[in-house]
Amino acid sequence: MKKLLLLLTCITFTSSLSAFAQNKSSPYFFGVDIRDMASYSKELIPEVNSLLENLQYSLELFFPKNVKFNPNGVHFQKTKTRLSFLKNKVFSFVMTEGPYDHPFSQTSELHWSALYHSKKWNEFAFRKFKLTFDLNTYELLDIQIKNEIPLSEISFRADVNLLERKIVLSNQKHNLFIVYPLSVGAFDEKVRNSSTVLMTPVFEWAEVRKKNVISSRTIPDYYKARPFLRISTPKEDWTAYGFHTIMNPNLVRGFDSHGCMRLRDKDLYEFYVIVMNQFDDFIPVYFYQYEESKNELPHPYPMTDEYYNRIKNYGTKENPIAKRVSGLTVLERVNADPPTNRLIQTHGEN
Repeated sequence: MKKLLLLLTCITFTSSLSAFAQNKSSPYFFGVDIRDMASYSKELIPEVNSLLENLQYSLELFFPKNVKFNPNGVHFQKTKTRLSFLKNKVFSFVMTEGPYDHPFSQTSELHWSALYHSKKWNEFAFRKFKLTFDLNTYELLDIQIKNEIPLSEISFRADVNLLERKIVLSNQKHNLFIVYPLSVGAFDEKVRNSSTVLMTPVFEWAEVRKKNVISSRTIPDYYKARPFLRISTPKEDWTAYGFHTIMNPNLVRGFDSHGCMRLRDKDLYEFYVIVMNQFDDFIPVYFYQYEESKNELPHPYPMTDEYYNRIKNYGTKENPIAKRVSGLTVLERVNADPPTNRLIQTHGEN
């Protein structure tokens, strides 16, 4: 009888995990920072709110002394030593498994992982937790630190989905994954190309290499002294494309840029930390455009589909002309749904 109960419990757990991974209406978002889950999920998640409160007021239960957890994430600060503000911080705190409900004990189990830096170890590391909550009150009952993995001992891959406007960093061996929302390239509606394409190409083979990362880019000034993570290809050690900070006060998760991919400060700095401190000297980046290529890890940050940017045509439909100002192609805003159904996939240099 005990073996049967254990088997049924395992089946329930596996089915639950699969359902949550595939069901975009679920309030649980795997790989999404807890602060984003609390801010942008359409449904109230009691365990998340309870955990967030504990992180804010009882951080010593989770991390070594002197580590800080900012409710708004890690953001740019001016310091005497460049990028020293990244130390002793908690970056993403993300859910990786669960919820596993235990009706007999009236508890719920969720698994989480967090990237953080500790002065004690002088190392960036992922700390993995098993957290137990009361099924009725959602009070956090137990915190188990499963293990800790130094970032310097593991490597990641990146998957960019242009239509979903997101990037997923993952390490399958250790069940680590983080999802960030993106702003991607505007549309070229037959101005510079014969078909409708995005200004962010689908690179067939791409990397972000440590040696080509600019830790604090100041020229042009719209990079705001934030990191610039260049895209490299076999033909070019680095291209004009990359990941950088946003231009607006808030991220526009839309088709907005001149081709680069924009991230919020807290996501950009975490991506930067992973690139620069992981084991390998590069992160392979895989680009996707079509719906069938998207993975099962959504992000609740709202997409902007009420309008989009496109290359402004200064000529005619028959003889289109694009112009550049200050080195950038002039774009214009269109107050309509993005014409994704007309897209033709284009490839970058490879």
